[in-house]
Amino acid sequence: MSPSTTALLRREAPMSENSSPTPPPPPSPAGAQAYTAPLNAPTEPPAPAEHAPHAPAGAQETVASRNVVATVALAVAALGFLFAVIPGAFILGWILLPIAFVLAIVSLCLKGRKKTLGIVALILSIVGTIVGVIVFFVTAANAFTEAFDDDVVAAPTQEAAANDEPDPASTASAQEDPAPAAAEELAVVETAFGRQDYDQTSWWYVAVLENPNADHVFPSSPLTIEAIGSDGTILDSATSYTTILAGRIAVAGTFFDVGQAEIASLEVRGPGATAAISSPAAETGAFTLESLSAVNDGYSTSVSGTISGTFETEQELITVVVIARNPDGAVLGAEQTYVDRLPAGGGKVQFEVTFLNPLPEGTKYEAYATF
Repeated sequence: MSPSTTALLRREAPMSENSSPTPPPPPSPAGAQAYTAPLNAPTEPPAPAEHAPHAPAGAQETVASRNVVATVALAVAALGFLFAVIPGAFILGWILLPIAFVLAIVSLCLKGRKKTLGIVALILSIVGTIVGVIVFFVTAANAFTEAFDDDVVAAPTQEAAANDEPDPASTASAQEDPAPAAAEELAVVETAFGRQDYDQTSWWYVAVLENPNADHVFPSSPLTIEAIGSDGTILDSATSYTTILAGRIAVAGTFFDVGQAEIASLEVRGPGATAAISSPAAETGAFTLESLSAVNDGYSTSVSGTISGTFETEQELITVVVIARNPDGAVLGAEQTYVDRLPAGGGKVQFEVTFLNPLPEGTKYEAYATF
């Protein structure tokens, strides 16, 4: 460094009295370079990440939720089974059991739902159907047996004929009291039918019959109503079992299998006169239906009334049929309902049926009962 340069530096940076000059840094050796850490130099490993503890294997599995469809299927199957084994309520059982079967199948196809109740409902619906069919045929067989047993008279043996001598007193009594007259055939008084307003593929029907025998009844007798087409084809049929007392009864229902065909007439098939059994009217009893009234809400018509009887014992599962007629007497429709229990001794029970369409003013109503 030259003297002039040194003097210049001193003028620019005067030093204090007590300070000492700071020595310049030693020069770097020739060829020396600043140290730079290599790019791939090892560094401290990162702290291990904290991991959440693993949940137990069972906690990761989805628990099957409750199967509501299976519960409904089981309830419907139980009701269907109950009705299927009650004479007079077969139809309800046969309607409910297929519904329960379908619901059970649907419940078993649902994913993530419990299957136990669905399996039970499926088994119960199948078993109920089988039991219902068995009960139906047993009841029908018993009805036919009772109907024909009264016509069978055992022939006396030769020994009994030899030992039995005519009693003059009994002979005279027999001449004074002639044997009861033979029963007459049932008479079909009227039939009517028509399409349902709410479903053009189903048809309502009603048949009014009369038992002209004051002292004979037809116990647990089958009545079959057949829907006949214009060419004579049987389009559908319905069978019910009822005890036919003296006087008039009515049988009503709905045909569901006619489809787009047209019903031309109804044919009624019932028991013959030989199926009637002797039952004096004073001992048999009869129904009384009264106080019929109708309420029209603009969408449907409800008809209510009361029923009573002169029976010595209470009766169960009474069928009540209500027929609606226009002022000219033509049948507008018919509906039926059930009375669970009719007390003995003339006790009254209220009933109500509903026509699923508003009936016009001036409509007349009549009611019939059977069991």
